[in-house]
Amino acid sequence: MARDNEKVYESIDRLLNDIRDILDIILKELARKRKHLEYLEKRIDVESNNNLQLKKVLDYYNVNSNNNEK
Repeated sequence: MARDNEKVYESIDRLLNDIRDILDIILKELARKRKHLEYLEKRIDVESNNNLQLKKVLDYYNVNSNNNEK
């Protein structure tokens, strides 16, 4: 009986270690994905700013070309 209990505790210990390893892998992957999302958010901000600047330039030239046509 004592030997059976010891085997059960060893099995539970191995299972807990496996669960810890799996959770560690999941946490590392989540951290990697979070970092990538932060990078993408920065890229979106930069591209939005670039698009806004381009729109201002295009609007400026569109207004000037309309004034020149009159």
